[in-house]
Amino acid sequence: MAGYLFEWDPAKAEPNGQKHDVTFDSEGNMSKKSNHHTSPSDRDPLRDEYDFSNAQRGVTAARYAEGSNVVVIDPEVLDVFPDGNAINEALRALAPVIRKQGKRQSV
Repeated sequence: MAGYLFEWDPAKAEPNGQKHDVTFDSEGNMSKKSNHHTSPSDRDPLRDEYDFSNAQRGVTAARYAEGSNVVVIDPEVLDVFPDGNAINEALRALAPVIRKQGKRQSV
């Protein structure tokens, strides 16, 4: 998971550790507190094969704080718009046309 930066919050560490039966130290190292679960609903969803040892806290925090919109793309256009960059490129090209039409309609 290289490329992720997480911000350490000691106030959240203890309740999260209790809830998910894991702990994180201030450097982001994770460890399971125990392997015992009282019921299936208490099981930790974090699989043993998930490795966050190189994770970085807060990598996307600044972008998220600026504001985000989530858009669901219809499957039939995914061949034309396979990722966010393709979508943004098309919208940037289309935006001036829409802005120009919008100015005419408001007159």
